[in-house]
Amino acid sequence: MQIRTINADESIQLTSEIRVHAIPSAHIYIETNQNNEHLYLGYIINIGKITIYHSGDCVPYPALVHNLEKHNIDIAFLPINGRDAFRESRGVPGNFTFEEAVDICRQSHIPTLLPHHFGMFDFNTVDPAEIRQKISSIGTEVNCIVPEIDMEYSVCD
Repeated sequence: MQIRTINADESIQLTSEIRVHAIPSAHIYIETNQNNEHLYLGYIINIGKITIYHSGDCVPYPALVHNLEKHNIDIAFLPINGRDAFRESRGVPGNFTFEEAVDICRQSHIPTLLPHHFGMFDFNTVDPAEIRQKISSIGTEVNCIVPEIDMEYSVCD
C-alpha cells in the first residue's frame, strides 16, 4: 500500500478514471499548521463523468462557493448536524445546518445533496424525520436524498 498526501488546492490522479482534488474545510474556521498545510480538507472526487464533493466536517466559509462552483459537481455529501453554543461549550464544533447545506448547493449549482452525519452520537445529531419534513420546503432546485442504512444507491451519468 502506498500513502500519498495532498493539501488544499492540490490534486491526485488515483486511476485513469479517478481523480481527487482537495479544498479547504472549516471545522470552525480555516486552519493551517506552521507549514501552511490545511488541518481540515474536503474532497472533490471525479469518477468517470460523475463529480462528487465530500466536505468532511465543515461549516460554511466565505470562499466555499467559489471553491465549489468551478468543479461542476453533481452530488454533495454534506454533514448537517448543525452547531450551537451548547455543543461548542463541550468542545463539539458542529457542521452545516440543513438550510446552509441546501444554500451551498444552490449557490454552487450542485443538483443533488446527500445530507449525513446524523444518528451517530446522541449529543450531536438531527432527527432524519425533521430533515425529510424540510425537504418539501426546498423546492426542486436541489434534489435531496436522505440516505438510509442498508440501502444501496447508484449514480448514473
